[in-house]
Amino acid sequence: MARLEMLHRLLFSWRRPLPLPAGFLVDARGLFRAFYRGRVELERVVKDAEVAKMGLSAWRARAAAGPGQHQAPMKTMSWFAFGKFYLEHGHDDAALVYFEAAVGQDRKDANAHNMVGALHARAKRLVKAQAGFEAALAADPKHAQALANLANLMVGSRQLNRAIALYARAVAVDATNPVLRHAYGISLANAGKLASAKRQLLKARELDANAPVGRALQMIDAEPK
Repeated sequence: MARLEMLHRLLFSWRRPLPLPAGFLVDARGLFRAFYRGRVELERVVKDAEVAKMGLSAWRARAAAGPGQHQAPMKTMSWFAFGKFYLEHGHDDAALVYFEAAVGQDRKDANAHNMVGALHARAKRLVKAQAGFEAALAADPKHAQALANLANLMVGSRQLNRAIALYARAVAVDATNPVLRHAYGISLANAGKLASAKRQLLKARELDANAPVGRALQMIDAEPK
């Protein structure tokens, strides 16, 4: 019940029309399993309930193919919003279900692909994370967050040159982001490109006086000229 109350507050606090369902099916864990509009036959609800028993993985596959097969499809933004709702309340598995559903309805939804990648990265499923970020960039090559997320993965897998190239693209898109400047600068420093690294770190400090770049700048200045 607490989740339903939170969802109600989320939906009705928005200031634009929503494709609200007339009814929905919720499982024992509080996950939404199906949405319905108009008159709903009992047989349809029973069938959806039987599908729900198959488990989360089966539901993901079904959601990707077309969430709620018995009702008029909801817009992708709605599935994305449900994903954000669960993510903000600490339910990563449930959030992933809805972000994957959003991707299933619109393969060009870069934001949804990026969130799928981010959740896989958080769970250390790095191959799937990379696939999510690359799909986001295929949909939108200038998606700054997906560029940065993929760059972070490349740093973790020690592909430093690729990471630097991705950070450069991200900074070109979002030039006033101090976090991107900082990450770009650190990668450049690790690659021995100290002059370029210092420029990026100083720019990060210019954009945010509290950017944690002091130690990195000291280490660069301490290097033999």
